Amino acid sequence: MARIKHIALSTDDPAKTAEFYKSVFGLTELRRTPADTGAEGVWLSDGYIYFAILKYGGEDTPNLGDGPSTVKGIHHIGFYVDDVEQTCATLEAASCTECPGSTKVNRKYKGPDGLMMDVRARGWDEQINWPAPGPGQVVVAVRAAGTNRGELIRGAQLRPGNAPASPARAGTEFAGEIAALGDGVSGWTPGDRVMGRAVGSYAQHVVAHQRALMRIPDGMPWAEAAAIPNVFVTAHDALVTNGAAKPGESVMVTAGPSGVGTAAIQIARHIGANPVLATTRTPAKAAALHALGAHEVVDTRDAGKWVDAVMRATAGRGVDVIIDHVGGPMLADNIQVLALKARLVSVGRNAGRVGDCDLDEIARKRASIIGVTFRTRTPEESLACSERFAAHLLGAVATGALKPVLDRTFPFERLADAHRYMLSDAQTGKIVLEVSDSGR
Repeated sequence: MARIKHIALSTDDPAKTAEFYKSVFGLTELRRTPADTGAEGVWLSDGYIYFAILKYGGEDTPNLGDGPSTVKGIHHIGFYVDDVEQTCATLEAASCTECPGSTKVNRKYKGPDGLMMDVRARGWDEQINWPAPGPGQVVVAVRAAGTNRGELIRGAQLRPGNAPASPARAGTEFAGEIAALGDGVSGWTPGDRVMGRAVGSYAQHVVAHQRALMRIPDGMPWAEAAAIPNVFVTAHDALVTNGAAKPGESVMVTAGPSGVGTAAIQIARHIGANPVLATTRTPAKAAALHALGAHEVVDTRDAGKWVDAVMRATAGRGVDVIIDHVGGPMLADNIQVLALKARLVSVGRNAGRVGDCDLDEIARKRASIIGVTFRTRTPEESLACSERFAAHLLGAVATGALKPVLDRTFPFERLADAHRYMLSDAQTGKIVLEVSDSGR
């Protein structure tokens, strides 16, 4: 037996239309987007059936034909059924046609009378645990989420001993609008545009602590904002907090085209490091690294030559601070180019976690090797990292002195394509997922 679960209406003014149905029929408002105005959509409910009132012609209104949202008025009705495949077979036998946007879990059909239908399995929505904010937390309606290489390494079990990444908790950074506030939250209101770090950002909604939030600069697109939190917080923690880089000291960033690499180059130049070196195995990316602030770009494909190049660039002194994302294969050579009292900060081990280490060379140079990771930090320690970055450099982001480097965006539904592109090493900077508002 099928049951109507939702009705979608396309209208010019969703907020005004919603007020009518709330006042006349006593329907309860579930949410709206944006959270302050509802100009793009308002979702109501009578306790079982929910009523989606969507902006006619809006980006988030499902397209049922050529052009933006060709249906005004009743847009579609959602049916929940016991057997989706059997129902779809029956519809097709009755000459109903499947529509654009149909997916495995949400089949879309046009009926003989022209009415559009969604067909989903009964209990589909009850199986989803929608997030609720705890004390000091907010719920953010996610508009974009940054991808990070660490999730691939963990998911593929390339770091022995790590538990596999949970699909329900994937993602570490987001940009979006505050949708709900928990007890004790101050300084934030629903509708505020925010970015930050929180586990589970590969979702339409994510719960984040208010201390992890950073206000998005006016005019910055969602995708650019989502390219900021994880890489800039990580780079700041490595370079400033742990590496203690000072103006006038030399800094080398390995894997310069990576997300953290592009952030670290900019931060190093911003705080007065000189010279700033960046390494890459792709010479075609050198111009982009120079544009970010690198004084010298070093090609590390030939281990015998790049060490000499670094020593020449530092007038034979070596490098004061190395921010390393490569790991094992570069360790021995990284130690060779360290200056006296230098700091080598290991941020990533993407090419391997075991390498050769000349302990006598470390002792002779009185150098330090510092390991950093968020995997073993307490929530308090992780939040403190976000706060330190925001206090020190968020103003530089707002003025444009520090800029997110966005290589490419993918729709959320193409997460696998985004990961494949990341594995190709073709990008410079961040790959970001854009999250549709449909079906919130």
